[in-house]
Amino acid sequence: MKTLAHNQSDLGGIPTNVDTRYELSFKGAGSIDNNLWFLMGSRVYQLAYQDSSLIKEYSQVIQKALLWLRYQDYNECGLLEAHEAKDWADLLANRYHTLYANTLYVGAQRAAGHILNDLGLQKEGNECFKTADNTRKLINLRLWISEDVEAGLKSLKNTTVDPKDFRLFQGLAISRPYYLPWADFRQWGDYCDGLGNCLAILLNIPDKTKADSITGHMFSSGMDLPYPIRVIDPPITNGSKDWREYYRNGNLNQPNQYHNGGIWPFVGGFYVASLVANENITEAEENLKKLAKANYQGKEPWEFNEWLHGISGRTMGAAKQAWSAGMYIYAYHALKEKQVKFFPFLNRTKYNKKR
Repeated sequence: MKTLAHNQSDLGGIPTNVDTRYELSFKGAGSIDNNLWFLMGSRVYQLAYQDSSLIKEYSQVIQKALLWLRYQDYNECGLLEAHEAKDWADLLANRYHTLYANTLYVGAQRAAGHILNDLGLQKEGNECFKTADNTRKLINLRLWISEDVEAGLKSLKNTTVDPKDFRLFQGLAISRPYYLPWADFRQWGDYCDGLGNCLAILLNIPDKTKADSITGHMFSSGMDLPYPIRVIDPPITNGSKDWREYYRNGNLNQPNQYHNGGIWPFVGGFYVASLVANENITEAEENLKKLAKANYQGKEPWEFNEWLHGISGRTMGAAKQAWSAGMYIYAYHALKEKQVKFFPFLNRTKYNKKR
């Protein structure tokens, strides 16, 4: 955390990574989620170790990181706007209003709200909570397509969504049992984003009906087979509207590979945790066992590989990945303790299991 803070850009950007052996460079590191995870991580560190010294020492870094995020909502609509392939899936054409980034934005604003309140900045902290509440509402309006357009129009009151744009967009799209991965000007991604939807459940963004719809779809569509979880479903094929020629780079993003429907064990950990959060305990137990098998595979036992083929389940990525191992541990404790640590504390109020 200190290394990232010390290498913050002049404009407030947190670097994607820092290699202390070489001169710092932000070249090609235009990710939108660095600041989001940094703010959430600052709050989690404070909670995990009951230690506020970090947020006090780096209070200016935290506030600059928050300001940088505000400027990513460049049309001031209440949702972050992102260029193509600027989140963790850096070879996938998610863009503009993306589920992943805006879901994390809710968590980051809540984290910042708690941090600023603890620093004695109650006015600024409460503004963060208001922003989080508004973004949560906008995610449900913009990225959840419902057949009941009129009900959606009624819920636009006190939001920054233009009713004309909402009616047009909702009228063009067919309802889905999950949040859309992204929405642009009269366009949207036509697949299920596994990580974005799991994070949404963990951050209490959908109501219980929507959360059941998401987990039900992931189960019925087989996104957790042979291991949890394919990061998008269905995969994007050559010739579809979502295809990009750069998906061929290094033969990585062919269908059922890498970000295009490959299995990522670190996302599988979030999936197990989201099942626990939604009280799908039997499914969580089954998927933790499958996740263990996925992580056990490789040239040596417990390789904790980066990603696996979406159909065969064979390891294809790099070995010894900290996020694969870390999220396996997190998923194990979530199931064992029947609770998801830290994510509830990123909510404004005490976690409501029934939502």
